[in-house]
Amino acid sequence: MNDKERILTTIIRGLYFTFGLDSVNRDLTGYVSFEHNGFNGMPKVGDLVMCKTSGIHDFTVGFVEEVIDTAWHGCVIREIGTNRVCKIGNESFATIKGLSSMELLEDKEYRFYFKVLKAFRRLDDFVHKFGYIEFPGKNIVKIWVRERYGGMLTIPSGPYKIEFKYTMKMSIKKIAETMVEHGFGKEKFPEAQWIKDLRDRKFKFYKGFKIIEVQDMAIKTITNDIYTFSRINPEKLS
Repeated sequence: MNDKERILTTIIRGLYFTFGLDSVNRDLTGYVSFEHNGFNGMPKVGDLVMCKTSGIHDFTVGFVEEVIDTAWHGCVIREIGTNRVCKIGNESFATIKGLSSMELLEDKEYRFYFKVLKAFRRLDDFVHKFGYIEFPGKNIVKIWVRERYGGMLTIPSGPYKIEFKYTMKMSIKKIAETMVEHGFGKEKFPEAQWIKDLRDRKFKFYKGFKIIEVQDMAIKTITNDIYTFSRINPEKLS
């Protein structure tokens, strides 16, 4: 553990004791937060955890490889970015929540992710923007392609997905060619899910008014027999 890693680990540990215990009764959906497992609770395999009581070491923050004994409070923890593991027992673990799988990429997958970003710049990085990347299986990559601005002044759109087999030996040029072969720039952007929900009337009201019509990026509401068109803000839907 170098000085930078040690200090950053110390900061993360300090943030838990500053904010982590206060997060028990708060809704932190969409935020990085700590889940306190309690005396009888244990993390799950694959969780990113922080060891709360054993001090600062290479495995203070790491991934759970195995839960050994719930009575002994023991887990096998893997150091971030390596295959080094350590068996840690008589410990209290806090699970770190709110990070996407893309933010937790390591080693080869992380390097391939940056190759994909460069491949986008070789293709069309104006309308077709990088959205998300996932590695669901060995040598399999899924890439989500989103439309700029979530819709180029048309009906709000969602991303489309392309999937193919990859190797780390693939050049940026080869990745770009493979993306095109699997639909990049050819697939149509689907309608945004929240627009579909509006059309299906899963949302009944907008800003307290009853929705009676949906037209592209505007909705028609009625109050005292007066019709009003409003620009749609999905965050305001109820």
